Amino acid sequence: YSPTVILMAYFALDEKIGLLDIIGAGIIVLSIAFCTVKAEGEQTFNRKRLTGLVLGFASLISTALGVIIMKPALARVSLMWAMEIRLLAAIAGLAVLALIGKNRKATFAALRPSMNWKYMLPGAALGGYIAGIFWTAGFKLAAVGGAAILAQVNVLFIAAFARIFLKEPLSAGKAMKLGIALVGALVVAIF
Repeated sequence: YSPTVILMAYFALDEKIGLLDIIGAGIIVLSIAFCTVKAEGEQTFNRKRLTGLVLGFASLISTALGVIIMKPALARVSLMWAMEIRLLAAIAGLAVLALIGKNRKATFAALRPSMNWKYMLPGAALGGYIAGIFWTAGFKLAAVGGAAILAQVNVLFIAAFARIFLKEPLSAGKAMKLGIALVGALVVAIF
């Protein structure tokens, strides 16, 4: 999503992006794109995949717009206040979706304590709350374009943790592409 955020920040917030930022972002985006290329002979298009792409694009645009909209306010409010507002808005939105959804019984059943909570609560705390604080702090303290570029590097950590904790395969080629993304992040962070 970083190219979208960079363009929106340029036009909406008058942020300037340097040549090294563009090069670093390009390296990151290309390496991530190369990591998602399917193996030869694998089906590349179907209705489910198209739906996923459309939803992913909608998520990307809404995230980028959210960052652009909240950036001016982040300069005036505390980080924790911003996080509280983000989380309350998310809870309100999820509550509406749960109430109007087709399978309300199954949705609300997930709120009852179960063995899944052993994994879901720590994952939600780390991924939804702690990571959200760091993500929001990045946009509060840095230029939106640069923070977006560095936030894109989460793919590196997801791949590494999937390999370490879930024992998912990581080919040498994919590891090399992820390493290239790390170089792109370093270009942005250092220069």
